Amino acid sequence: MAKKQSGGVIRNRGDVVEMTITSMAPGGEAFGKADDLPVFIERGAPGDVVEVELFDVRKKFAKGKIARFIKPSPDRQEPPCKLFKVCGGCQWQHLEYSKQLAHKTSIVKQAMQHIGGLDSSIVKDCMGAENPLFYRNKVQFPVRNPKDSTRILAGYFKPDSHELVNIKHCPVQSEALDRMLETVKEVLELHEIPAYNERSGDGIVRHIHARESRSNGTILVTLVVNLEVGDYQEVLEAVADEILARHEQIIGVAVNYNTMRGNRILGDTTVLIDGEDAIEEVLR
Repeated sequence: MAKKQSGGVIRNRGDVVEMTITSMAPGGEAFGKADDLPVFIERGAPGDVVEVELFDVRKKFAKGKIARFIKPSPDRQEPPCKLFKVCGGCQWQHLEYSKQLAHKTSIVKQAMQHIGGLDSSIVKDCMGAENPLFYRNKVQFPVRNPKDSTRILAGYFKPDSHELVNIKHCPVQSEALDRMLETVKEVLELHEIPAYNERSGDGIVRHIHARESRSNGTILVTLVVNLEVGDYQEVLEAVADEILARHEQIIGVAVNYNTMRGNRILGDTTVLIDGEDAIEEVLR
């Protein structure tokens, strides 16, 4: 049972503290203090007056999540992604874009002053993107099977976990990459290719990796597999053929071989299976 603390030193996981969030931290968490204890808060915004439940308490800091809003920050906006609250792929969508830029400028200034010992006035204001949505041209999605199912899920992990959030539409990547992901998942299911299980070490497909050219719209897909080079070659060739046939913007399919246990995404060897081995981009 969470306990609300009214004073004194906070040291217990599950305690609920009232606080005002004052700034943003480099990792995308918000920051505030409770009884002089620094607290990093998921999905917080500077100006929020909130009750925060602590889930990780250390000697010099704690981490928490918002249990109740007393007064939301005026910097807040409705996130453009419906999965923002559960997906760990983005950290700033709950802030208005102009406020995101201002807080990122502040983070750099603090680093220059406190870490570098330099005058923070040398830092210019953060430059905004022409379009803060649909800009991402490189994606890498972990792959999972649901329990007792051959269905292929791919997306991002929930914050601070390896629990997968299945993605169909992501507003920070292009619609072509949305379609790419659905195509690849459908073809993997068609050929009954199992996802990698990081606990048991069984299964085949670990990640779906892709990069899109913004100059001509072509896409190169790389499947990261739990196989040795040459294993399942005919099956992988059939998968690559089907992916190319279903999605005209995909011009090449490669396979990266990674049999190592752990969180490393790419192995040391990548082999082109079908199509082109590169996309062309024009830098502005």
